[in-house]
Amino acid sequence: MIVEAEYRKVLPVVRYLGKKGYNVYTISLNRFSIGGSSKYVKENYFLKELSINEVLEIISKHNVDIVIPSNEKSVEFFAKNIEKFNIPIVVPDVKSYEICLDKSKTLQFADRLGVRVPKTFVFKNFDEFKKNIDKINIFPVVLKPKKSSGSRGIIYVNSRNELLEVLNEEYVKKYEFPLIQEYIPLGGRAIGASFLYYKGEEVLGFCHQRIREYPPDGGPSTLAVSVYNEEALSIGRKLLDNLNWNGLAMVEFKENPRNSELVLMEINPRCGEQLGLQFFLVQISLMLS
Repeated sequence: MIVEAEYRKVLPVVRYLGKKGYNVYTISLNRFSIGGSSKYVKENYFLKELSINEVLEIISKHNVDIVIPSNEKSVEFFAKNIEKFNIPIVVPDVKSYEICLDKSKTLQFADRLGVRVPKTFVFKNFDEFKKNIDKINIFPVVLKPKKSSGSRGIIYVNSRNELLEVLNEEYVKKYEFPLIQEYIPLGGRAIGASFLYYKGEEVLGFCHQRIREYPPDGGPSTLAVSVYNEEALSIGRKLLDNLNWNGLAMVEFKENPRNSELVLMEINPRCGEQLGLQFFLVQISLMLS
């Protein structure tokens, strides 16, 4: 059973398993479900939200052997409720997951391990921000929501006056109070180191480099190629080893073009759109063995 089947990354997994002769069932949180609409799906269930009782009922009804959560909501749901299920579900410990989900916690965690992170200013509210705005001594900076994915809420700011104009009540209402972060110049490579871990041990890892992204000044990749980058792999392992990780994660870096230094952007505790297929298949192979 694959959960959150509405995402396009699920469709190749469904096709692969179906062609191999497995019975595939899906749960979708959106009525328009790309993966759940495949001819290889025996039955797709639409749920407005994930419920322990409903998920257990579906598992029991179809004698499901393995559950594969495919995106943030399902990963978080199973991480928080893993003790309720007695079949294989590879998800991280909830405390480790929350460190990765909150960018400010990620950066603090990485900094303690000596990993290079962007200089970051964190404020709780407008009063604290306005009292300490003079401490922001580097421009341009990036406004980045603590909890968001893709390019949502990311704004590039070139001056203190522009910062005061952009960081307003409407922004905070939509994204909460953001991180104000050192801008890493364009021109360096964007590298992702992706891993599958099982009970704190690495199963495999590989890297990709973004070729194109949207928006072009910083957003999700629209084209990527496989590369080998030992530094990215080494830093990624250091972070995930210390998190005692379980499951999938992508450690994302931007290269500073001035000195070729890799700077940590985030740890993505779910499957990347372009990389999910490979890791799903490895996860499936691991659990079936």
